[in-house]
Amino acid sequence: MPKFNVSALPSYYLRVHIEFTDKDVRLDATQLRTLCTAALTKLFGQIGAAAQVDVLGFDPASSEGVLRTTLRDAVRLQSALTLLPAYLDKPVRAVVRQQSSHLMDLALTSRAGLLG
Repeated sequence: MPKFNVSALPSYYLRVHIEFTDKDVRLDATQLRTLCTAALTKLFGQIGAAAQVDVLGFDPASSEGVLRTTLRDAVRLQSALTLLPAYLDKPVRAVVRQQSSHLMDLALTSRAGLLG
């Protein structure tokens, strides 16, 4: 009879909202990835910048995106984004709205239980 190992899923997903004080500043998916790298570098140095972060989707109109990282780097990424004071000399606020080890969980709002 085969034995099964139950282990943590290798990926972790975060839904983030990026808000600039200057409403004219807009990001695209590539700039969001650069923002993540800048945040990790600022807080953790070059070691932090080595974290694997993928942008799965980004909506420039709402400034919301879905990021994929490893479970090991998830807390590091969330901390770096939350503590980032500015990006390209513009004040910025990054809010992690949802996080999960399952991508499908981000499709549901936590309060209404409806597709969001």
